[in-house]
Amino acid sequence: MTVKAVKERELPDADDDFAQIASEFDTLDELTASLREQVARNKSFGQGTQARDALVEKLLELVDVPIADSVIEDEVHRHLESEGRLEDDEHRAEVTESSSKAFKTQIVLDAIAEKEKVQVSQDELTQYLVQGAAQYGMDPNEFVQVLSQNGQIPAMVGEVARNKALAIALGKAKVTDAAGNAVDLSEFTAVGDAGEGEPEGDAAAEAPAEEQKPARKRSAKKTDAAEVAEAPAEAEEPKKPARKRAAKKADAE
Repeated sequence: MTVKAVKERELPDADDDFAQIASEFDTLDELTASLREQVARNKSFGQGTQARDALVEKLLELVDVPIADSVIEDEVHRHLESEGRLEDDEHRAEVTESSSKAFKTQIVLDAIAEKEKVQVSQDELTQYLVQGAAQYGMDPNEFVQVLSQNGQIPAMVGEVARNKALAIALGKAKVTDAAGNAVDLSEFTAVGDAGEGEPEGDAAAEAPAEEQKPARKRSAKKTDAAEVAEAPAEAEEPKKPARKRAAKKADAE
């Protein structure tokens, strides 16, 4: 074997010129400050996700939610049938457990939403649907049309209400980290009147997993509260409305 050439990656110096080329910032200090802010937000998002999941687990421990076995069995059968895995007993057990938990979680969050008189505005529903369309790479209008044709719009309204109910409940919980320090989740909880609160913490499940590009200079000082409000959240994972073929599946999936 004959070596024809050897290449080495040469990284540019971290200076103002690099900041101007690699970002929207004019100086390295501005870029560094933005990156530090993003890392801090990502950590906060992760804590918000863990706190939300822990709260759901605690609520399910405290509340007995009876569900008819036939409801779970029907849902599991539909799920396995759509996957062509009706004979997979191991997977059936997993789906049974997740479906049961999803049903119970929905019932608990619906009860909280009713007690807190949670209302869903048109803007909140639109934001949720736009987020869902983006996750599937679909045009928002097409996405809404598919949901409307399959009668899933009311289910989407219910999801937004549950997200807000969960945010309200999270705002009333005392959350500490592993060291016992209080965790500030103000960006992830509904504030003000229960019916008026924004589901700001509902994106915690998705936002921390992705790297974010440095913000433009004009918006560098803004918080990510608006971004947090965009992503839907559930007890388990953010629910993604199905395409036309799967749109008829039960809401619990």
